[in-house]
Amino acid sequence: MALSAKWRDTLTLIAVFALLLGGLFVYTGNWPPAVIVESGSMMHADDEVSYGRFGTIDPGDLVLVKGVDSLDDITTRADGGRDRYGAPGDVIVYYRANDRSDTPIIHRAVAYVEVEGGEYFVRWADGVPCEGGATAIERDGRAWCRYGTEGILIPSLGVRGSLSARADGQGYRPTSNGILTKGDNPSTNTAIDQITMPGANRPIPLEWIEGKGRAELPWLGLIKLSLAGKPNEPSPPASWVKIGSAYAPKDLWVMLGVTLFVLVGIPLLYDGYKAIDQRRRAHAPAPPAPSHLAATPESPTSIRLSWDAIGVAEPPVHFRVYRDDGLAGSTSDTSFLDNGLEPGREYAYHVTAADAAGEDGPRSLIVRARTPLADAEPAPDAETPDGAGAGAEA
Repeated sequence: MALSAKWRDTLTLIAVFALLLGGLFVYTGNWPPAVIVESGSMMHADDEVSYGRFGTIDPGDLVLVKGVDSLDDITTRADGGRDRYGAPGDVIVYYRANDRSDTPIIHRAVAYVEVEGGEYFVRWADGVPCEGGATAIERDGRAWCRYGTEGILIPSLGVRGSLSARADGQGYRPTSNGILTKGDNPSTNTAIDQITMPGANRPIPLEWIEGKGRAELPWLGLIKLSLAGKPNEPSPPASWVKIGSAYAPKDLWVMLGVTLFVLVGIPLLYDGYKAIDQRRRAHAPAPPAPSHLAATPESPTSIRLSWDAIGVAEPPVHFRVYRDDGLAGSTSDTSFLDNGLEPGREYAYHVTAADAAGEDGPRSLIVRARTPLADAEPAPDAETPDGAGAGAEA
């Protein structure tokens, strides 16, 4: 049994969503394949971003999360390399203490560290001097910085042993290998998570990591945050705007509104315009029937028809010519040459004027004409009205 158009449309929509989500799953290797950013800990300074903050991670952004197989799959800020979301190094998503019931953290990987025999080794960018008194060495064919028992001190990346400004000379002493992480926000995230965030006080091991950020769909996550019932940011700046339960900078809300208008508002307005236009056309009077239809044989295989459009209030899109009640063709002129006919045969014609919606108005009077025989003299003009008015013969 054939499916109705409604069911076909529904199944097509389901197939499109399945294909989209399936493609995201194949690419990221994670389910769900994306996370919604809640806090402003990854925001950059206002003078580093444009209106709408596209290209950096901000509240309400939807970020794809691609799975990783090893810590070597993650490039840190200390490694250098290409920018991700406005700065060098990958942005990773991890769970503090691997607690999957907790809200995941999305922060930048700033350094990879290894602990060996009371010394600390940090993977480093080639050709860049080490910081904090470390010794530059080469291991496994790449650059590293070696720190002694005083710990790791990298002021440019916020890696130190304490939040206290008086202890800036104190290095961070990890107890295990892993990734050091930190938010990009220069105001709220001045040091690595390992000394500022409960539950993340050790380098992040592979098993805590959900994946690394790849691409973003900005602003749309603000819809979910505004309906969440709890603030996404406990201490937002005074300049942020609250809608529902979500706080975010004003320009993000403006861009969300623009996006929703483009994605939803414009299609709805267009559908409304089409509905109004169809209603207007449905109530518009049909174009009157063409008058003074004449049929003149021109050869054994062709007949020329002509008519008068006087009385048609607005020019129709086209006229339709019917031969023996079958459509012979259409034209925007008031004449039509019907070719490919049989010699010596009589044909009946009528013409209608079609409106802008493509609907036929009333038909003209029917006229009949006979093509001459191929070896005979051309027949005289023939015009045979049939019936007393438009539509007299079906």
